[in-house]
Amino acid sequence: MRNVLITLFLIFSPVLFSKEILYSGDVSFRAETNVPGLTIEGSSKIFKKLSADFSDDLLTLKKIEVELDAQTLKTGIDLRDQHMFEKVFLVLSAKEKPALLKMNLDKATCEKTASILIKCNGEANFLFGKKAFSKKIELNFDKNQNTDVSFNISLKELAIEIPSYLGIELEDSVVIKMKVFKK
Repeated sequence: MRNVLITLFLIFSPVLFSKEILYSGDVSFRAETNVPGLTIEGSSKIFKKLSADFSDDLLTLKKIEVELDAQTLKTGIDLRDQHMFEKVFLVLSAKEKPALLKMNLDKATCEKTASILIKCNGEANFLFGKKAFSKKIELNFDKNQNTDVSFNISLKELAIEIPSYLGIELEDSVVIKMKVFKK
C-alpha cells in the first residue's frame, strides 16, 4: 500500500505543486526591406492566452502557452494590415478565420542565476494556423517572473511568398519580440 501511495504521489506531484502565472504583455515584429533604412514594424497587446506554469518554488518552468489572433497585429497603416493579414496570415491558416498564432513550450531546462531568478532554454513549438515549426528560445525571468523573448523566423521556412508592394520587398528574416509581465 505504501508503494502505491508513493507512486500516486510521484505521478500527481507535478500537478499538485505547480503554479500557473497569467501574464499581460505585448508582441512586436520587425522586418527589414530592400530599401535601406525602411523597416516594417507592427505589434499587438491583445492575447487570447498568455500563461506559464512553474513549479511551486518557481525554479522550474513546466509550460508556456501563448495564443494571439493575427488580426490584432497592427502596423499603423490599415491597407498594410489588410495585405499582411490576407497575404501572410490567411495563407498560414489555410483561409480559416480567425488566424490564430500559437506557441507552446514544454519542459524547458532552467537554472538559477545570480543576476536573474531563472534562465530557461527550450524548444518552442509554433502553430500559425495550419503551419508548424520549432525554434530554440531563451527566457530570462526576473524575480517577479517577468521576461523578454526575442527570436527570428524565416518566411521561406514557412513557405510564405515574400510580400512586396510598389517595388518594396520584405527580407526573409522577421524579428519577433515579446515582453511579458505577471498580472
